[in-house]
Amino acid sequence: MASFTDFFVADEGQVSFETTKEYVPNQIDVYRNGIKLTSNTDVIITSGLFVVLNSPASSGDEIVITGLTAGSEIPPVYDGPSFMDKLGFNFDKTKFDNALTVNDLSKEFYRLNPYSFKPWEKELIKTSDFSGYYQNPLDETITDLKNKIIKIRNVASEVVIANTPTYTTGSPFLPPTKVDGAEIPNEKASANSLRVLMASSNTLIASLTQFKSHTDRISGVVSSETDNPDYQSAISVGTTIAYYANSIDGVDDFSPILGSFTSLFIKNDMITYLNNLNNLKGEKGYPIDPEQWSNSNYYTANTGAGVGVLLFTERDSRELTETINTISTLVETRRFHDTNYFNKSAATLEEFNKLLSLTSVDSPVEIVLLRDLIGTDKLKKLL
Repeated sequence: MASFTDFFVADEGQVSFETTKEYVPNQIDVYRNGIKLTSNTDVIITSGLFVVLNSPASSGDEIVITGLTAGSEIPPVYDGPSFMDKLGFNFDKTKFDNALTVNDLSKEFYRLNPYSFKPWEKELIKTSDFSGYYQNPLDETITDLKNKIIKIRNVASEVVIANTPTYTTGSPFLPPTKVDGAEIPNEKASANSLRVLMASSNTLIASLTQFKSHTDRISGVVSSETDNPDYQSAISVGTTIAYYANSIDGVDDFSPILGSFTSLFIKNDMITYLNNLNNLKGEKGYPIDPEQWSNSNYYTANTGAGVGVLLFTERDSRELTETINTISTLVETRRFHDTNYFNKSAATLEEFNKLLSLTSVDSPVEIVLLRDLIGTDKLKKLL
């Protein structure tokens, strides 16, 4: 939805104000010197281009108009508890007596200290529904990669359970000694290497699950309920660290802030690995794709002459395991880096707070205590 805010300084007697955007009549607010005006009672809001005051403005009056532009998606009407109800306010306000407005000083306070919410912001505060504003840029890539590894793991498991096909004389899938005059060794992937492949696949599946949770947190999709970084905490800590890094090390870029977000910047690497897995061909030139495998042809493909060639060799199994291990190392390294960087940054902020306790001694009482009673010579030199 598109919103706008217009500011005007009124002329004496001015009643009509033209907005810079065509607005949705029931989705705007008008303020006069910080006081919200009531529609129909204080101001006419109907045309979509103008607002008209019911009482003329004085010279210098500040008029603020904020709302949704025409064509915006209209948010659903909120019919839940008020903002004060949400806070749990439950008291007879008449008992406040003069303290409630203090001779109308409350109105003057709000006029001098206005806080203007857009309509959608008001509804958001009331409903506390902050979902749907952030997205994980790696979500689809992680899911696709995880599904691919699950398929590889499952097929390897099926073949191991079947104790692998046994090639015997007369078998239609007996690997020939030669194909097109080239030697083809009968080097089937062993059950042991397939078990290693399964174990590596399981490790990566678990790593991707943790990586998904981590990237959901640092991208703002969910909040952290532990000491792990999430978007808000990482931005807050990182921004302060950036000032310190600039002052101490002369760092003039945003790497101190981004240090907790490195996982969000390896999407291209993950897509490359996924594409490699999708297009991987084995030692014999056949696609290593579980979509095309089954127990009956896991190792061989019919050449059309009643004989087959070896599809999946021992070397293929080991190379696939190595690729999967490399992906595991990538996602684990980035996840651990982000978390460790955040924790070290937070710990460093605690150290700076201790530094401030040594260098920001302004109270006469503190000076006396530190100088005469509890301060060591090391500390007194700093006073």
